[in-house]
Amino acid sequence: MPSVWQRLNIVAKGEVMATLVLSNQSLDQMEERSGRARAESDQALRRAAHLLPDDRVLVEMVLQHRMSLRQVATVLRQTPGTISRRLRRITNRMTDPIVEALLDPEHRLAPDYRRLGLAYFLQGQSIPTIARTHELPVDEVKQIITFLRVWHRGMSAR
Repeated sequence: MPSVWQRLNIVAKGEVMATLVLSNQSLDQMEERSGRARAESDQALRRAAHLLPDDRVLVEMVLQHRMSLRQVATVLRQTPGTISRRLRRITNRMTDPIVEALLDPEHRLAPDYRRLGLAYFLQGQSIPTIARTHELPVDEVKQIITFLRVWHRGMSAR
């Protein structure tokens, strides 16, 4: 069974998902995999909660409602190719290691820096948009983003 991230990527590529159950799998193995898949889905939905509303709805349609690429495209009145590209971009942002670090409460970071980092790295907002939204000078936002990149490099070097 594909992981949540693989499912997002599979749907983004327009492929048909199939669940294969091998005859030599025990019920325990299947339950364990099901539990892992549920945990991954829950984790992805927690990350999706920090996305912009349009992106969050798209992820929820795929993960919670198990809609196909064509179904999502029909509902949102967009082409399947557009939905595929959006899902791929969202998935890439959601699985970015810096986003994982920003969402980890164990990593000590000022709440404002965390919020700006999520806006930039997870939501994909531009620096000028973040500056306007948070009423900060563009140069200050650039400095914070640079700090977060260095902070993350330091965190991952440990």
